Amino acid sequence: MIETDPYFLPEERAALYSMLKIRPSASEIREDEAAYKTSVQAGRDARFRIEVVLIAYRHTCALTGYRMTTLGMESIVDAAHIHEFRDSRNNDPRNGIALSKNAHWQFDRGLWSLNDDYKVVVNKEKFIEEGVAGQRLADFEGRRVFLPSEPKYWPERDYLRWHRKRHGFFG
Repeated sequence: MIETDPYFLPEERAALYSMLKIRPSASEIREDEAAYKTSVQAGRDARFRIEVVLIAYRHTCALTGYRMTTLGMESIVDAAHIHEFRDSRNNDPRNGIALSKNAHWQFDRGLWSLNDDYKVVVNKEKFIEEGVAGQRLADFEGRRVFLPSEPKYWPERDYLRWHRKRHGFFG
C-alpha cells in the first residue's frame, strides 16, 4: 500500500486509490464509509473522463487538432466539460470534449462554442486578440472541430445548446 497519510485527507486518498485502481485497507473503508463511497465515485469519474474522453479524442485538441504528449504520457489536452460540472455533476463522456489548455480556458469563458453541426462559433464581442494568422481564435470560426472516430463519443447537442445559451450565443 502507498503511504499517503501525511499528504491526503481520507476522502482524497479514497479518490486517488480509485483512480489508480489501488485496493484500500478495510480500516480505511470503515473510517467513514459514506465519505469513502462518495470519494471512490469521484475517483472513478476522473478516471472515466481521462480514459474515455481523452482516449476517444486520441489526446488531440478538438478545436486546433494539436496533439502533444510527453514521454511520461502527460498531455497538453484536458477533458473539458461542456455543461459545467459544478452545475450538472455530469461526467457523461458526451458532456466532454478534449481541448488544449488555451482552448479550454477560452471555451469555459464563452469565447467560442459549437453549433449543432459541430462547427465553431466565436463570440468576437467578448475579446480582443492579436496573433499569427491561422492561429487566432477568430480564424476557427465556421470550422468543424475534430471529433472521435466513434460517434457515440461526440458531444451531445443538448449540452452544446446549454453551453451556447449559458454564454449568450444565439441562433
